[in-house]
Amino acid sequence: LAEFSRLVELLYAGALEEPPWSGFLEALRVHIDAMAVTMIVEPPASEGPGYMLNARGSRTAQWRAFYQERFFASDPFVNLPEGKPVTLSEFVPQEQYRSSEFYLLYMKPIGVRDVLGVDVRAENGILARLRVTRAEKEADFGPAERRLCALLIPHLRRSLDIFTRLSRIASERLLYA
Repeated sequence: LAEFSRLVELLYAGALEEPPWSGFLEALRVHIDAMAVTMIVEPPASEGPGYMLNARGSRTAQWRAFYQERFFASDPFVNLPEGKPVTLSEFVPQEQYRSSEFYLLYMKPIGVRDVLGVDVRAENGILARLRVTRAEKEADFGPAERRLCALLIPHLRRSLDIFTRLSRIASERLLYA
């Protein structure tokens, strides 16, 4: 319970951090024993581009840039059921996935075995795509990790709303200044 409370605290504090949610992403990575945790934040189309936030153990920013430049569009683990944690193997047939260019040229070289993800849309329209990865030598994600992600969903939604409101207030202040 104490560890969950700490994750929730970091999730709300993340709306004020620079970069946003960096403490939460790293704490979740450590807690869930993951190789990396990524959150892609996409505002409504009329509000401009989104951004990608990462907490990676020993991995470098090189792979993040590689994903954004070349593999973002071919990622098969997108448009997940809103608010429902799922694993890659539940969402994409494994034979199809293991023969895909995305797996062969991106996921396999960095040693990713399993991905747990959840897409969360906040009231204000902002979408967060949370992805947690494990390496080849690690176990697949199980029910405990899915439950943890499910418990974090309402807090993530609220934190996204807070972040958006704070960002709008900051923009208005700059405009008036």
